[in-house]
Amino acid sequence: MKCRNTIENPKAWAEALNSTLASLYQVFDLAAERLLPPVINGCRVYYEETGKTCFQVSGQFERPGEFLQVLLDMLRMLYSPDVLGTFQLNANPSFIFDALPDKCFRLGYATLLSDPGESFSTFLQSKLLPRLADLGYQISTCTAAFFALCCGVSDPNPYERMVELCTESSAALDTGFSLDEAISLIKSELDGDRLSPRKQVYAGYAFDEALGERLRASVWLIKEPLALQ
Repeated sequence: MKCRNTIENPKAWAEALNSTLASLYQVFDLAAERLLPPVINGCRVYYEETGKTCFQVSGQFERPGEFLQVLLDMLRMLYSPDVLGTFQLNANPSFIFDALPDKCFRLGYATLLSDPGESFSTFLQSKLLPRLADLGYQISTCTAAFFALCCGVSDPNPYERMVELCTESSAALDTGFSLDEAISLIKSELDGDRLSPRKQVYAGYAFDEALGERLRASVWLIKEPLALQ
């Protein structure tokens, strides 16, 4: 396949980029944990007719850097070319949209790094679950949870490490599909029906060379407001 290093339709590309940035702006603004007022202590920080700047919408969170990292890892996972299977979250962004309630809900978010060489099971029990609890989140009481699990490429065969992470996390989080579930999903596609899988936790995987021997887990949690702990 010939490698293309030029953009042959600059106008279409620019329009797509502009639309993407506008949509990301809305993703931040609609999920904001606190809304930035246009005037603070008599000083105008933005005009309603022109809107907030990108850094202002991203700053409307208790943990803005963490919200951004989770979003980046979700994009990394969904667009990673290194996909282990078509039943994972990587190949099925519809899993997210199918799980979103029609009415008001709370969006929990968190991201955390493991120690170098730490297994996922140890990382989950000793760091990730306690971190979620500190933030007031419990996976068992959420209607859905979406994990973007990233690992480094320091091993001689990084794909073996990715398969190990997939196998271990699927068992620990119960994210995998049984044979019957997989067959039902395939059959529904062949029949032209859209069958939504019924899982509470979904996971996707990606490489991040900067991680070295570490793992990084980023998660979105869906919760109804009154039940969020």
